[in-house]
Amino acid sequence: MKFRLLYRVFPLRPSTWFQCRLKIVAGGTLLTLLAYFFLRLFAPVISAIFAETPLRWFQDPDIAKKTPQNVEARSAIRRTWANDAKKYSGNKVLFLFGKPSNARLQSALEFESQQYGDIVQEDFVDAYRNLTLKTVMMLRWASHNCPQARFVVKIDDDCFPNLANFYRVMHGQAEDTIYGELRHRDRPYRESGHKWYLSTEDFPRDMFPDYITGGMYVVGGRVVNLLYRATGQVPFFRVEDSYLTGMCAERAGVARVNLVGTYNLKLSTLCEYKKAIYGHHVTPAEMNEVWHAMKRLEYKCHRLLFSVHLCYCRPVDTSADLVIETPVL
Repeated sequence: MKFRLLYRVFPLRPSTWFQCRLKIVAGGTLLTLLAYFFLRLFAPVISAIFAETPLRWFQDPDIAKKTPQNVEARSAIRRTWANDAKKYSGNKVLFLFGKPSNARLQSALEFESQQYGDIVQEDFVDAYRNLTLKTVMMLRWASHNCPQARFVVKIDDDCFPNLANFYRVMHGQAEDTIYGELRHRDRPYRESGHKWYLSTEDFPRDMFPDYITGGMYVVGGRVVNLLYRATGQVPFFRVEDSYLTGMCAERAGVARVNLVGTYNLKLSTLCEYKKAIYGHHVTPAEMNEVWHAMKRLEYKCHRLLFSVHLCYCRPVDTSADLVIETPVL
């Protein structure tokens, strides 16, 4: 039996904390409790051994919708990870839209497009209920304009990818697969007031096929057009990720694979995010904070005894630039 104890210590002040993680194999509850009291007793000593890292907890904001109004989110993306993607791998990030609700927003979007050249728009109402249309639009646009792309990445504008980890995990992956956070044996929501409600008319089956959840997923370049063609054979419903990466992928015979390391950031820490592939529900302000912190934090683990590990974060040279290896997209 395996036990994992995660203990956070505040030895000096609430804004400064030290993280220890014990991964214990066998020993049961007694060993877990002994480890807990060990940390309680020696936390001030342990925290003095390693450099302290001032961090803060992330708040869990409302999910930012991918709409023309999200100017602040797009600005943060352009300043941070989209800039790094272009700088280190030559990949350009594009923003997809339908038609906004009024002429003023449309004019602002056209001005933004002229300024940055990274907006793709089609003629349907831009609303949350139309996310499936927007994702089909992505496949259509990519198959027509990027037929040689090895991968197409769909990411929400409240997600923040750790590009170094993402490129490392994707290196050498097959180009005929969909990758991301795999969901298995999920059931549709039948409560009429639920955000992702599906009636039996919309989706008569009791269970979704395996699918990749929608915060961020990767479509292999060889199956982009195949997946797009399948959307013409599968009736639309508004739960975008289970529709495209579940129903359409099943119809097209496309494999879905869990991307090891995918992490959905909610009330997490920068140290944990340092190991992640992407974080979700990130505000523009947090996006800027994470981007700068990623350049300053070093995450390390040391084996103390048997299967007991001590993991910590510490600052590194702030003048060092972000290093991204193995660009594959």
